Amino acid sequence: MTMTLEFRNNSGCGDRMDVYDIGAQLSTGRQGWAEAGLAGASA
Repeated sequence: MTMTLEFRNNSGCGDRMDVYDIGAQLSTGRQGWAEAGLAGASA
């Protein structure tokens, strides 16, 4: 399944915003992550 997320920094501050997305498949415990258009998984 793919989910599109959009984050906006409306604080008026020009600093970079880092977002970390981490999840686990509950049936197997397998973990995964996504960052900067990349995705990965670990056993």
